[in-house]
Amino acid sequence: MSEATGNGSFSEGRLPEAKAINIKTEIRLEERPGDSVMDAGSLKAFSLFNRLRKPVPVEKYPGSIVLRRYRAGDVVCRQGEPGFSAFYVPTAEDLKRWTGNPASPSVDLDGSQEISSLPQQVLTAYIFQGTSTARRRGFLRRLVGRSPKRKRVDITEIPNDGPTDIDAETRQAPILEGDVFGEMSCMTFAPRSATIVAKQDCRLMEFNRNIFDQLQKDEEYRKWNNAIYVERVLNSHLRRLELFSDLNPDQLEELKSGVTLEVVEPGALICEEGESPADHALDVFIVRSGVVQVARNVSVSLKSKDIRDWKTLCQQMVASASAVQSAEKPEMGPAVVPGSPENPFPGDRPATKSSELPIDEGLTNSLLRSRLPEVLGDHRHVVYAWLNDDIQQAICRLAEDENSTEEDRELILEGLNALIRSRDYLLTLQMQPVFQRPEVLRRISSFPNGVKGIKKDWSDMDVRTTARFLIADAFPDAVRSKEESTAPPRVLAYLSRGDCFGEIAVVRKEPRGASCIAYDHPPDSSGRRPGRVELVRISGKVFEKLMEDSHELRSRVLKLAGERIQRDASTTEATAGAAAMTA
Repeated sequence: MSEATGNGSFSEGRLPEAKAINIKTEIRLEERPGDSVMDAGSLKAFSLFNRLRKPVPVEKYPGSIVLRRYRAGDVVCRQGEPGFSAFYVPTAEDLKRWTGNPASPSVDLDGSQEISSLPQQVLTAYIFQGTSTARRRGFLRRLVGRSPKRKRVDITEIPNDGPTDIDAETRQAPILEGDVFGEMSCMTFAPRSATIVAKQDCRLMEFNRNIFDQLQKDEEYRKWNNAIYVERVLNSHLRRLELFSDLNPDQLEELKSGVTLEVVEPGALICEEGESPADHALDVFIVRSGVVQVARNVSVSLKSKDIRDWKTLCQQMVASASAVQSAEKPEMGPAVVPGSPENPFPGDRPATKSSELPIDEGLTNSLLRSRLPEVLGDHRHVVYAWLNDDIQQAICRLAEDENSTEEDRELILEGLNALIRSRDYLLTLQMQPVFQRPEVLRRISSFPNGVKGIKKDWSDMDVRTTARFLIADAFPDAVRSKEESTAPPRVLAYLSRGDCFGEIAVVRKEPRGASCIAYDHPPDSSGRRPGRVELVRISGKVFEKLMEDSHELRSRVLKLAGERIQRDASTTEATAGAAAMTA
């Protein structure tokens, strides 16, 4: 067995000692004898890159893609070691096309016939100790020494950072030609979740995060990657969950018919505490990769109890609009957003993009205007001007107390919450004086790049918390601040690959009891970039239909949901008791 990348050859059953992670902002891959650094022309031979809608600008990132040679038994990477790159396993057809290019060096194999006869399995993934997603002992475990009892589910697969999960009995999984693996380490510099060993002589294409970012942005890559996941991994993820472990094949297929796959940025609010099935169908989620934080008291949406005086709120908005209308009538113009980080509030162009979220953006956009008048008023008028005609009419009825209804209040709340979700609201030109106030600057001092980061760098939660604060600040006599209306935030859990969330609200037809946020560690001086979270979204309508069609399944799911609620209540009580003892 030969040396591969400094990891040595395969030694089953043993992990290397932990090494210090030396993280670099930009990582140029090391070139070894026999390796080939890829350029744009060479990449056209490989199906992973040839299928992309837009070519990867590899010249912008020299040394970011290398085609490496491995011998049978070589270790590509070891479980627990730091990682910063991902790998693609070229297909036999890829290699035939590449060797047919005279400008490229030949593959170190004995002729094209051997290339064409490469077996499907090229590598093997191994897990030797624990699981790849070992969880830290939470506060409750440290406090009482054990976790609450839960139903045992037979584990047949172990989640890992690869195209398929690892068999729990053999602790092995095949990696086939055409597969991509190592994405999680590439995205977040997380330790490798498995040891990968070459099953035969082969070529592997290694690439860093610069390239992987380009892949994830490409629609064709996402379609291909999602199809692989649905075909090879989704079944095992569904089967491993308590709720779905007893589904028959037909029910499983029906459930899969309601599946969509999504990628969200760190800080995105996936589902929010208080969301009600009475408002819209609630969906169920499975973590495909990354980490999701489950927390209470972090919701920033306005609720009826947050409005201390409806009439004052509406009168103040109408008064701000009247002050503008008394001046020369303005022409309708685009909502203004910044054109460059150096000047966050410069020019005019239509506002067409709200925060990137796994939510119904159509609802948000229908409640807000895409074009604003040339705003001459104060912050209150900015809020009013963003809302559509129906909402403005409801505001006028409440301000004058003429034939107003509860539906008017609900519509106004929907509009204000759409504004809280909108990045463009914060980017309105007339908000510039607001962001110059010391108390606002203090609020956003910890956000990436301060005011300059609103357009691209702020997370969804940064946008929402700031917008929620500013609306309450604009109408202090009418709107309670978030601090007044909620208890301190409390983290309940962290979820990782294969975990399910959101099902209790769907099954019990009640508001969500917690918020779920795409999570990543706070940025530091290491230059490490945040990692995205990949989700499986299961349609709430499909889920509900499945429950209606199977009384036995519905009864079992309701029982499981009740047990989880009781378990969460016990956790909350224990945490509160511990907090009281330390106070």
